[in-house]
Parts: sequence; C-alpha cells; structure tokens
Amino acid sequence: MPPGRKRQLEYSIKLSEAEAAKRRADLLKTYTPIEMRGQEIFNICSSYAEKLVSENAYGPKEISNIDLLVYVNYPGNHEFEPYEGRLSASPFRSVSYLSNRYASVIFAAPSAVEWLKDQIGVVSDMLPYEED
Repeated sequence: MPPGRKRQLEYSIKLSEAEAAKRRADLLKTYTPIEMRGQEIFNICSSYAEKLVSENAYGPKEISNIDLLVYVNYPGNHEFEPYEGRLSASPFRSVSYLSNRYASVIFAAPSAVEWLKDQIGVVSDMLPYEED
C-alpha cells in the first residue's frame, strides 16, 4: 500500500458517507483512475522484498523458506501493459505479486514448489479481454 494509507480509516469514512446518504446519487463519485504500468508493479514488489531483507525482518534460515506474496493495493489505479519481469536472485524461496488486475511469480528458487517454478515471468490478467 502507499506509505501512510489507512484502510480502516477509509472504510470508516465510506461507511459514514453511506449511512448519511439520503439518495443513491449521494453515493456517486467521479472515478479518475491513476495509470500504473506493469513495470512499476514489478519494481514495487522487488523493492519491498529488498526492504524486508535489509530490515532483517526475518532471519536467513527463515527467509529461505518463505514464499513471499506481495499484495499491491493502490487505490484508484488502472493497471496496464503487463510486464513479464523476473528477479535474477532473491533470498526468498519465491516472490510473487497480486495486484488489482495482475498476478505473477517473479522469482522461484530451485527449492520452490514446481507449480511456482513453472509460472516464473507469466503474468495472469484477472480481467482478460473478451472478444465479441
């Protein structure tokens, strides 16, 4: 999440607005999405993994057995241009991300489970394009 984001506060504010609404139109807001490229999501995930390592959030033995899943949750973002990036190395057993639209495994060590290793660099689009 963006630094300083308080999801519980967001929820409380939205709940208060909904309870105070007198008509449906009171709940409508203009949606102006922020564009976020797949490369940016990849960078956020790799930076987060590096941060956990540098902060000694886990010991070396523990970290080598962790399958890190980074949930990228930025409000109002519209993700486009999937990026099939891979980390060349990581102390984690695997690193994956899940965002509002995409999911991908960006690293898997030889000790990771096979289905993670098979998905390295594959980007799954949660909103696939449907042809008419």
